[in-house]
Amino acid sequence: MTIGRPKQFNPDVALQKATYLFWQKGYEATSTTDLMKAMGLSKSSLYQTFGSKKQLFEQCVAYYGADNVTLLKKMQQEHSSPLQFLIGLFRFAIDPERNPETHLGCMMVNSACELAEVDDFKPKIRYQMDKTHSLIQESVEEAQKIGEITGQLSAKEIADYIFANLCGLRVIGRMNNNQKTLNNIIDMTFSTII
Repeated sequence: MTIGRPKQFNPDVALQKATYLFWQKGYEATSTTDLMKAMGLSKSSLYQTFGSKKQLFEQCVAYYGADNVTLLKKMQQEHSSPLQFLIGLFRFAIDPERNPETHLGCMMVNSACELAEVDDFKPKIRYQMDKTHSLIQESVEEAQKIGEITGQLSAKEIADYIFANLCGLRVIGRMNNNQKTLNNIIDMTFSTII
């Protein structure tokens, strides 16, 4: 049995760097050379640890998704009510002081736009987006129970509406960082369901 050299890098840190690069540039615009440079890895280390570019991207989607869910659950606990959490989620998405990556939008939304026709990626991206949608729907259900959000529509219908607006806000925020405009969009979104 041949024993190779021990890894001289932290795979979690390398995955984080790859995730950020895919988030910045998208899947197609990110080359293997870009990944090797950003991650500080040789081609053999990249392939031995993470597999192909496609496999690495799938790992990055899972990493980003898990990190996003952790952040959202933390935000849920920090807000005094489910409605305040939902509004806070939108405000966080556009606030460059609290969220320095706001100009990048959301990696899942960006990837869904870029790779909507790529059947290999679609279910993995959808799975991660569904986790966010579920957290939103749970909050809507809670808000309806305490009268913060209208009960005239189902929690799922309202969650679909909120999620679609959040995704749209993330796309618009990449092109237009005018805080007044973005905050007006948020105010209009919630004025229709309260």
